[in-house]
Amino acid sequence: MAKKYILKEFKIDRLSKEPRPIKGERIGIKDRQRLEKGDSIYIYFGRSHSYVGQTKQFLTRYKQHYDLQSKFDIHNYNCVVMSFGQLINRNSLDDIENQLISYIAADGKHNEVLSDNSTGGNSVVGYPQQNLVKSDFIIPFWHDLYTRNYVQTPNLDVVQNSLLFKYSPFHQLSDVQAGIIQEIVDDPDHSFVINGMAGTGKTVMLTNLAATLRHKMPTKTVAVIVKTNWVKTAKKIFKTYGDKDIHVFTAVQFINSGKHYDYLIVDEAHRLRRYYSKSNNVLNVIFKYPEKVAEEKGTNYDPNGNELLKIVKQCKQLVLMYDPSQQIRPGDITATQFQHVIQNGNFRQFNLPTEYRINIEPTQKGYQRAFSGDNFINGIKAFLGIGGPNTKFYKELFTNYLVNGEDAYFGICNSIQELFDYLNDMRNYDPTSQNRVVAGYCRKWVSRKNGKPDWVEGEHHWNWNSRLEDWLDAPDSENEIGSIHAVQGIDLNYVGVIVGKDLTVDDNGHLVANPQFYYDSYGKFKKDDPHPVEFDRFVKNIYYVLLTRGINGIRVYFEDPKVERLFKRFMGIEK
Repeated sequence: MAKKYILKEFKIDRLSKEPRPIKGERIGIKDRQRLEKGDSIYIYFGRSHSYVGQTKQFLTRYKQHYDLQSKFDIHNYNCVVMSFGQLINRNSLDDIENQLISYIAADGKHNEVLSDNSTGGNSVVGYPQQNLVKSDFIIPFWHDLYTRNYVQTPNLDVVQNSLLFKYSPFHQLSDVQAGIIQEIVDDPDHSFVINGMAGTGKTVMLTNLAATLRHKMPTKTVAVIVKTNWVKTAKKIFKTYGDKDIHVFTAVQFINSGKHYDYLIVDEAHRLRRYYSKSNNVLNVIFKYPEKVAEEKGTNYDPNGNELLKIVKQCKQLVLMYDPSQQIRPGDITATQFQHVIQNGNFRQFNLPTEYRINIEPTQKGYQRAFSGDNFINGIKAFLGIGGPNTKFYKELFTNYLVNGEDAYFGICNSIQELFDYLNDMRNYDPTSQNRVVAGYCRKWVSRKNGKPDWVEGEHHWNWNSRLEDWLDAPDSENEIGSIHAVQGIDLNYVGVIVGKDLTVDDNGHLVANPQFYYDSYGKFKKDDPHPVEFDRFVKNIYYVLLTRGINGIRVYFEDPKVERLFKRFMGIEK
């Protein structure tokens, strides 16, 4: 099939304001006319830098770059690739530019993308031939870049499944997400709470918002707070996209730094910590009273202390990503403490609609309401008893696997090994997919002490996640079982979930948490302060998080037969 674009490669000549064709041929009349005037996309490549741009006058734009009339130094680059054609026009340029920026940055061949492109979170408006642009330009153009050794990944699907792409600051946002970011940028007088359940895109908004603030307000300082399992990833994302001045911390690191920022964005704000005596003593140091105050009060620690009270003092404007359904430990800030800070501060609140996506097979088109992210989350919350008394959902999604087998989004397995087998099969269908088995904290972590396996099932055995930070990139992580602390805030393509015996069914037929089989020492209340209702909520919240990690498919194995029977009856799988 004839290509619908033309690709040109040029060397950057240090002695001339005009680029030289790489292959040494002359620039013909038609080429020059098109280079002087017409919509085109271009990419500068250097040893460790790349830059994507669009223009209507390529030669004029090149001369501006040569004369340093832009935000980057042309001396960082060796060549420029540009393209024009039937599908490259004013309707498609923003879309093409945004896609290529994210793809090239996530490809990994270049350490950094220096960009003065706006990352304001503006969603690309739909336009005629948008799908054709992807199939007939982006994909073959990427192949051309690969065969010419400009990029190192031949398959765009691999790039799309990388964390660098999924959480790119150039990721296309929904109208609601883009609108919220714009309101934050335009309002210098308030702080903000962004409320959103699993799958609403809070983390993508964080990267977009941070980059937008940094680009639109270059004199302002920007920092983000993330959980430990996401620090390395966040730093890599901002560095890769040319935003090294966005500083990344955990909450404790930020507080201990003593630094003040104009903007501070907090991911997983529901996991900010409060003082709790059973928590990690090293982390509790930030709640310690000065010596004189401790003597006056007769205690060493502030019993009402929490990280939110401290970080709000270290920034001019604060943005909090919040979902109380993801609180999982007694040491997490309570809803009362959180609301106290919000009500006594100058906060505005936004609510994100669910964007959790699941695939709908053509035979299921009559069941759009049932086969939706909203319905799946509502069904999970209803079963766990954390969605409120009026949570409604359609059961067809949960029974569909009885008819459609592996094609169904949801299904139940009969063993842990079956979960791994399912994920392996899905990897055969989609070799680029990110698939993992995860579980509630229902096993002791014995491998840390004696090297024995944490999980044993017949002749099969597995360990817990070998590390928290960047667990997906850890060697052999596909053969490990991830805990809540390794996967909270991270999306997977296919997920296998072990529902352990830390959930059981009581004598009244109710689903309840079972502390006897729950082994997170920091996840339990003190013996003299048990709070059974709160403990029950935390364990169920853990499973809510685990069960909402899979974008393309999920399989569940229940260790307790009573819980499996309750689930099947609740969902109408059996009577």
